[in-house]
Amino acid sequence: MKYGDKTKDGWKLLENTPHRIFSTNDLELVSFLKQGESSINGEEMAQRARVELDANYGQEDAEWLLEHQNKIPAEFREYYIVFTGTIWWGSDVHRYVPYLHWRGGRWYLNFYWIDSVWGSSDRLVRPRK
Repeated sequence: MKYGDKTKDGWKLLENTPHRIFSTNDLELVSFLKQGESSINGEEMAQRARVELDANYGQEDAEWLLEHQNKIPAEFREYYIVFTGTIWWGSDVHRYVPYLHWRGGRWYLNFYWIDSVWGSSDRLVRPRK
């Protein structure tokens, strides 16, 4: 992992799915929320990404998108794009997942607690159905 090698910060890689995205042409964003939900915990989000949504992409895919950010559809900019296929154990004893967010005219890679609450401003990415 080029941009987010968190081992330098004392983190441990717990899970990592291999790189699968090689084009932005057929990607879509998908909500992990079900009818009537405004938010869910990260464990449930990751479970839905893996089992129900075909959206369990990891940090290597996030980094590929970051390198090709001029090809990410503009409509993705209003969401945080979460990559549940990679989970880090942080030096502060929290587990983290990578996400991309748009700010100041470009995309950034960051990390957030998977144990947190995730909601309507967050999305997963998957192949267009």
